Amino acid sequence: MSATETTLTAADLHALLDRDFRRRTRACRKCQFSLPYRVFRDGRAGGEWSVIPSEACSHLCEMILDEIVAKYRSTYRLSDTGRFHAVAR
Repeated sequence: MSATETTLTAADLHALLDRDFRRRTRACRKCQFSLPYRVFRDGRAGGEWSVIPSEACSHLCEMILDEIVAKYRSTYRLSDTGRFHAVAR
């Protein structure tokens, strides 16, 4: 973990992501996304996390969400208290 990262729970991180996402997509009321979850690669947690957009999200909203997630990954780390994770293949 870098010195500039802040560790947050999934709920707190979701609240920050949602606030930023809603500011940039004010006209859209359909889009939602999952709580952040940890991503494991090769059986190891590398500190990476992600979210899943709802099927109602437009391509534009998904691109905005991807941009926000990329920005927040460099600043926020997902706490170890959550039980949800995905395994990348």
